[in-house]
Amino acid sequence: MRRWLRRLRAVRLTWIELGGILAVSVLASGLVIATALGRTAAQSQALALLRRPRISQVVLPRRPAPPVPAVTGDPAPALSAAAASPSDTAATSTTPTTTTTTTSTKPASTPVPSKVKHVFIIALTTPSYRAAFGSGSVMQYLDHELRPKGELLSGYETLGETDLPDYLAMVSGQAPNVDTEHDCTTYAAFPDGTAPSKAGEVPGRGCVYPNTILTLGDQLDAAATGWKGYFEDMGTGQPADQQNCQHPNSNAVDTTLTPDTATTPAVTTTTPVTTTPAVTTTAPVTTTTAAGDTATPVTGDDYATSQNPFVYFHSLLDLGDCSSDDLPLTRLTRGLSSAARTPNLVYIAPGLCDNGSDTPCPGATPGGLAGADAFLRAWVPVVLRSPAYRKNGALVIVFASAATQLAAGARFDHPIRTGALVISRYAKAGAVSKTRYTPYSVLRSIEDLFALKPLAHAGVAKSFATTALPGAWAKTK
Repeated sequence: MRRWLRRLRAVRLTWIELGGILAVSVLASGLVIATALGRTAAQSQALALLRRPRISQVVLPRRPAPPVPAVTGDPAPALSAAAASPSDTAATSTTPTTTTTTTSTKPASTPVPSKVKHVFIIALTTPSYRAAFGSGSVMQYLDHELRPKGELLSGYETLGETDLPDYLAMVSGQAPNVDTEHDCTTYAAFPDGTAPSKAGEVPGRGCVYPNTILTLGDQLDAAATGWKGYFEDMGTGQPADQQNCQHPNSNAVDTTLTPDTATTPAVTTTTPVTTTPAVTTTAPVTTTTAAGDTATPVTGDDYATSQNPFVYFHSLLDLGDCSSDDLPLTRLTRGLSSAARTPNLVYIAPGLCDNGSDTPCPGATPGGLAGADAFLRAWVPVVLRSPAYRKNGALVIVFASAATQLAAGARFDHPIRTGALVISRYAKAGAVSKTRYTPYSVLRSIEDLFALKPLAHAGVAKSFATTALPGAWAKTK
């Protein structure tokens, strides 16, 4: 024992340290003996403690993790391909107790097509709302027989004081410019390279729009069963294969409004006299127009390019759509013979003698608004009796300004309230809406009916699709 004590002193241990070593030795000896004789639970725990390795180093608190760079893209946390799903939401840990913030994106609503599958437009003119729908109107058929069948849009108004800008807006959403305000007396294209604005509007001067500008006709050709335009007296005197899509040559004077003084000699026309919408006979009525004078249309030869908006778009001219779908009015009855044969859009326009304008029409009986009413009386029954209309159609009768040209010094941007009428099995008969609508609203409403993306200014226009045609969408449960 003394020898062991001397060795311990040699390592210079204190008495306290020596006492600890002796205590551990005694405990270990007892456990070894107990192991041989059997051990209790407490003894087993003590033996386990002795078997643990000693801690040979001190662990300091961890350094804080470096800051995470700000996320500039999708804030959602990265998920593995196996874990991610469309229903997962972004969760961000904010405290040690894992408080999460959840975000989600609501998908844009998808337009729903209506029950209306065929829209018929009849485009007329009037000097005022009172002249067309007032108590003293000469349009007796319109006011007394048609008005009770549908909803009157008494707040409908023009874009200005001439008609072509309204017609262009109804099929493309394009705004008026200096040339279209004056009915494009010269059939001039927009300059090469003209690009639309972000809103889809073509800036600057011109009449024939570049092929990058789409129309309602383009939309329907791509998404549905297409369109047809029917125009009174278009192609008169031309061979049958040359009657469609009549328009001037590029950059030429539009002789349906003003003859070309440089090349146009005295013009002699043969005038067919229309007895019924389906039957046309020819009478030798001759009129002469001297070169340089304003063109004077006559019954049977009063087609005007400005009444046909589809011929002002290269998107329809260049690919043949205009040649196949822009037709003389005499083909309307056959075109409506079956619902399957009838396209989604049927656009109908009379000539200058029957559209209600103030254009002098020698031989026209009657003329002005009375002539427009007679046109409706002849052709509206053809539409209303058609299988397509009776199945799921809507008729829209719209009015532009009756002025054929701007008065000297007059400003174009003076809207005229003209009114419009919507007739359909889905409309509320005899209803009246005082809401302000414009030609852009006509385009927007048709696009809403067919679930199409609005073009140009139609994107911000007020639609009358749901208000004038409340039955056009199925009720949701």
